Amino acid sequence: MYCREEKYDQLNGALEMILSDKGYITMTGTTPAYHYYIKDHLGSNRLVITQSGTVEQTNDYYPFGGQTAYAQQPVNQPYKYNGKEQQTLSYMTTLDYGARQYDPSLARWTSQDPMWEKYYGTSSYAYCVDNPVIHVDPTGMYIEESSQQEWERQKGDVTSRKDYLQNSTAVPFKLIEIEQVRRIIKWDDG
Repeated sequence: MYCREEKYDQLNGALEMILSDKGYITMTGTTPAYHYYIKDHLGSNRLVITQSGTVEQTNDYYPFGGQTAYAQQPVNQPYKYNGKEQQTLSYMTTLDYGARQYDPSLARWTSQDPMWEKYYGTSSYAYCVDNPVIHVDPTGMYIEESSQQEWERQKGDVTSRKDYLQNSTAVPFKLIEIEQVRRIIKWDDG
């Protein structure tokens, strides 16, 4: 059950997590635990790291949003491809884009595009005009080009986080996890 950016347990009403576009906070009693997202240029959550820099979750995706076998899921946080919430029903798993649901296994929306008249040349169920490498559909209603400027901004965010975590005595960051970050964002320090 949601109340703005707060998620509550449906059975007992206890606060489960506080959400933000940069990550989420889980509560153990009254002690908060911070979890941060490392995103790619499409807004997909590629890594979830803890406050101490430990990688909790790795998500690798095919171009249309299906998760590869390389994804590591020790933590069950639901925000995946394009940063959208994964919802599992008894018969299918979809991503909630707000205006409609997306099925990454089919690379199709589960309902017709409410703005279908803008895209006559393609199916009203097609995701990102069948080109998710250069397009994003942030709400399920309109298509945008994914920008190189946004990719550079996010890469800068990751660089500053990496530098902070490497230089902080209070927050150790393991070399193996830095290598995972580099692999995921195709990083070049040179």
